[in-house]
Amino acid sequence: MSPIIIALLAGLASVFNFHIGNGGLRVSLGIIVLIVALYKYEKLNVLKTSLLSGIAVFVVRIILDYAGTGSVDETVLYHALEIIFYLVYGFLFDLMVRKDTSVYKSPLILVLMLCDFGANAAEYLARFLFLQSAIVPVDFQTVFLAAFIRSAVIWVIIHFVFKLDESKHAFTK
Repeated sequence: MSPIIIALLAGLASVFNFHIGNGGLRVSLGIIVLIVALYKYEKLNVLKTSLLSGIAVFVVRIILDYAGTGSVDETVLYHALEIIFYLVYGFLFDLMVRKDTSVYKSPLILVLMLCDFGANAAEYLARFLFLQSAIVPVDFQTVFLAAFIRSAVIWVIIHFVFKLDESKHAFTK
C-alpha cells in the first residue's frame, strides 16, 4: 500500500468526525485510518505516511471550510497545526509499537492511548505557542476520553476486522 493512498484515505475519512467537550477536540476517522494502515502494512514508512496524512487532513479541512464559509483566512494555521498531531502520533507509534522489542508486550490499547495522548499534548503545545488567542482550555478527562475512543476503535478494527495478533504487535522480527 502506498503512503499517498493511505494519506488520501485518511484525508477523506477525516470528514467524518465528532467533537468532544467544549474545547474543540474532535475524534476523526482520519487518524484511525492512518494507524490501522500503519499496523497492517509494516513496510509503510511511518513518518512519511504520517506527514502525508496530516497534510491531506489539513487540505480536506481547508476545502471544507472554504466550501462552508467562502474564506479560510482564520483557519489555515489552526488546521495546519493538526499536522503536528499526525506526525507525533506516527513517531510515537513507530517508537512504542513497531520498535518495541520487549518480551512482555503492553496491551495495544494502552500503548495507542499513550500515543494519542502524547500527540494531543504536542498539538496543544503548538497551539499555545502559535495561536495564543485561539487557545480553549481542554480538560484532562476530555483528552483522555478522545484518546480512549480512538484507541478502542483502532483496537476493534485490528482485532475483529483484520484479525491481527496483538501479542506480536505484527512487527516482531
